[in-house]
Amino acid sequence: MRFKNKYLLISASSIAMAIAVTGCGSASNGVNNDSGSNQGGSSSKVSIGFVEVTESSPYYVELKDAIAAQAKKYGYTISYADAENDVSTENSDIMDMLTKGVKVIIVDAVNPQGIAPAVTSAKKENVPVIAVDRPVSVPVTTFVGRDNQHMGELIGNYTKNTLLKNQNNKDIYEIQGSAGDLVMMARRSGFDSAFSNDHSVTIDHSSYDDYVRSQAITSLTDYLAQPRPDLSVVYAHNDDMGLGAYQVLQQQGLKNVDIVSIDGMMQTIKDIMDGTQYKATCLNDPAYQGTVAVEAANRIVTGKSVPKTIDVGTQLITQQNAKKYYNPSLAFASYTPPIKW
Repeated sequence: MRFKNKYLLISASSIAMAIAVTGCGSASNGVNNDSGSNQGGSSSKVSIGFVEVTESSPYYVELKDAIAAQAKKYGYTISYADAENDVSTENSDIMDMLTKGVKVIIVDAVNPQGIAPAVTSAKKENVPVIAVDRPVSVPVTTFVGRDNQHMGELIGNYTKNTLLKNQNNKDIYEIQGSAGDLVMMARRSGFDSAFSNDHSVTIDHSSYDDYVRSQAITSLTDYLAQPRPDLSVVYAHNDDMGLGAYQVLQQQGLKNVDIVSIDGMMQTIKDIMDGTQYKATCLNDPAYQGTVAVEAANRIVTGKSVPKTIDVGTQLITQQNAKKYYNPSLAFASYTPPIKW
């Protein structure tokens, strides 16, 4: 495998801030609940804090709504804040929640290390912290999310063994998430590892496009400003960017370039099911993540233990199984495996 990083544009400020955004039926179906009547919630006086990285995509809206719904089920109130992709704001939001007396804080971190000041303060106040969606580099009570390295490997191996198996053209354009984001790093390294011993494959990495569709459109458009006769696959770190890439390829008439990504957005699954050049995604149900995060919070509030990591699972989606997960009433495919507490 050969890497070309001339498109990897990193400013000193972006490294310093390392802003991270990811990215996406009944979300509680797979949760083994043993809390009794009213599901173990003590009263509406119990408040749970939730600080979200951003509301800039449907993924985060679904995550927020699921957390609110599950908290209501238990009779808990939610103290909510949108950090708007700013790590300083996120720290301030967490500190503010501590002054409000929340019992547990759930956080989707802007930066894996940047929340350290607030987490340290929470620890001093004996307030447990649950990281959701993206892992962090500081000690927290538990992390609720998925193995993004594994997701990248699933997509990478499918690309290698199916999409490129009989191809002469083996260039890949990889549209990356956010600088410094552990999810981005895991999805990149997992995918790239599939080609570590294949010197016939070249992977061009994009600039950091923050999991935003419009930025992915610009990135791929700029990349295609030069002829790319060997381009065979576009891999995006989330479906929203993948759908942007799909738009660009259609506009430029590049119908022989396949697309793969991660998140399980319903539009992506429909495109896969319909046999378009969109070939694969991995399930990353945000609603289930939110539900399980509140389940973990409830266990903590009611004196039960939780594991350090709660993996809510994933599944590779291709044309062979896309129909099984297609539900037009949902924004993201539902995937709710039982949780082993």
